[in-house]
Amino acid sequence: MAGFLLSLLVPFGAALFLAYGLTPLVIRGAHRAGVLDVPTDERRAHSVPIPRLGGIAVTIAIGLTWLGMSVQLGSPWNPLAPNYGTAFLGITLGAGIVFVAGLFDDVRGLAPRLKLTVQICAALVVVAYGLAPSAVAFIPNTASWHAGEVIGAGVLVFWIVGVTNAFNLIDGLDGLASSFALVAAGVMVCSSMVLQAGLSPILPTTLAGALLGFLRYNWSPARIFLGDAGSMTLGFLFAVLTVISATDATGVTYPIIPLFALAFPITDTLVAMARRWIRGVPFSVADGRHIHHQLRSLGIGTAQTVKLLLGLFSSLAATGLVVVFAPPRFTFAILVGGALIPVVMVLYGLRWLRYDEFSEFGASMVSAWRHALRVVQIKIDANEAAKRIERASSLNEIKEILGALASQVGLVDIELIGPGQREKSTPPSQQIAPLNALPLRLDYTFAVHHSPTHRITIRLWGRPHHSSEPHKMERVVARIGSAIETWYLGHIRPGLQDSGASESRAIGEGSGID
Repeated sequence: MAGFLLSLLVPFGAALFLAYGLTPLVIRGAHRAGVLDVPTDERRAHSVPIPRLGGIAVTIAIGLTWLGMSVQLGSPWNPLAPNYGTAFLGITLGAGIVFVAGLFDDVRGLAPRLKLTVQICAALVVVAYGLAPSAVAFIPNTASWHAGEVIGAGVLVFWIVGVTNAFNLIDGLDGLASSFALVAAGVMVCSSMVLQAGLSPILPTTLAGALLGFLRYNWSPARIFLGDAGSMTLGFLFAVLTVISATDATGVTYPIIPLFALAFPITDTLVAMARRWIRGVPFSVADGRHIHHQLRSLGIGTAQTVKLLLGLFSSLAATGLVVVFAPPRFTFAILVGGALIPVVMVLYGLRWLRYDEFSEFGASMVSAWRHALRVVQIKIDANEAAKRIERASSLNEIKEILGALASQVGLVDIELIGPGQREKSTPPSQQIAPLNALPLRLDYTFAVHHSPTHRITIRLWGRPHHSSEPHKMERVVARIGSAIETWYLGHIRPGLQDSGASESRAIGEGSGID
């Protein structure tokens, strides 16, 4: 065991040394080429232009280390277990595709849709080279669910694309993405050593070394950022490798490990998507309200924000490992506790971080739940009143129907006003009222036989100081308005359309109309 651990120091040290030495060269090259992240809005935590090509140093360090291991151990070198076949080649090709797209985005810019298309293609390359988990289980030595290779491939593509973008989103603060990548690498090393005796943790060990060497220049105050080439490539590699390291020799994958290991980027992405959906903003539109931005807005410094998030979510990643590898009699209790931790963190954190979207959305949902039955009852009452209006034989009957409907749905009054008829500032049932108690008013007006001088108004009076009253009035008039209009146009006396005064008298008297 000691000899095995010592053998991991070679790729770890090589990647660390390469990243540490290459990053200053990339910093100088990015300054000369002018590929800088210029702080133009409040989303930026830095005040001076910073190079954003750190992904070049990290990726080269990883690639050269893997190449060196291949030369040392013989070609073709496969750091994965034999049952993975050519999957390592697919991982390398897919990561290369994502890296090139990210680099182009850093230098020239890439449309979000094209970037997403490239990520999907890279994920499909991995699947094409034989990586498609088909069985999952919560903990070892329990029943597993076999979904089949087609479903497994689809879920894997979705997972890879999602995590790739999640890492890209959290790369908005000095050292944040690099630090969480180190946590994920540590989880992968531990899980791969326990779950598969034949699976070498060389790949995550190499990633950890390269990230640690790069973090020297990326920690606050940062001298260089990962950029899309770095964050997307790391996200892609971690998405694939967390699945491999969480899969045992029989091909059963334990999703708790990758979900807990990458809890922060996943949580931040889901919160961002939910926020933008509530606001009606496209998901591709960047904003300055990610979790790390909200922490800084509370007055917490950059380094302190990274440390706080790192502490919280590192403990969550460790919990995921404990859940899977703990003795069976403790697994359920740990699983329940491990599941409650993120739920409590999210519920409390959303309020503490001042995400008003969620508090308003929650209040609206609670209000909708409470008033849903009442809304249905109002619609039913209004529909039944509309049917009775269509069968009415006189205006007096319609007025009686409207009076009963107003009482049923809780409105102050509903009245009909014809052309030339005197209008009142308050409903007939409330002629005198304090000024601060004046009811709400909603008018529905239509012309008789398309004559603009002969108009009928349905006037609804609602209770003041009730936030739901305008919506209720709109629902009622939407159902009875067309019924009254149809009735009136079908029952008007011939010649009334030429005499506004006669029409007013007919409406005022409430006489029957044949």
